[in-house]
Amino acid sequence: TAEPNSSPVALTFTRDVAAPATLLFDLVDDPEAQRAWRDGLVDTVATSGHTRDAPVGATFVQRVRMAGRLVAWQVEILAWERPRRIAVRVGVGPVRVDVRWRFEALDGGGSRLTWSAEPSGGGLLQRLSGPAVGFFGARALAGQVAALAALAERRARKGLSDG
Repeated sequence: TAEPNSSPVALTFTRDVAAPATLLFDLVDDPEAQRAWRDGLVDTVATSGHTRDAPVGATFVQRVRMAGRLVAWQVEILAWERPRRIAVRVGVGPVRVDVRWRFEALDGGGSRLTWSAEPSGGGLLQRLSGPAVGFFGARALAGQVAALAALAERRARKGLSDG
């Protein structure tokens, strides 16, 4: 089970998953695969040029249906190291949150997934972003990450490591 560890400005949790770290990484890295586990994700549209093998600095708009509204999140890839980590900065208006995914291979073929979110920017904007981190983190913990783990475990059981 995932146990949240939160502070007023950050949220982190860890979950062991019965699937390879490479499979988890691929499900987080692929915008089309994200639609299978991210509740409300409508689409992802690139807003900058990038390559799949070197995506750091790439930007996107992800349209997500939240509470009956369509919200356009601005996304920038901050770090990408296959199959170990992905970090992105997401934002709407002045609210910016850094989201980090870490994937660690475990003995026996499983993996440990660590997810964290923290307001970025500092000062007043960081204080204003704190509630967004709590909301975004709670939603991810309750739905998205559980769905990701379940999807990865189903695919691992079936021997499907692609997409």
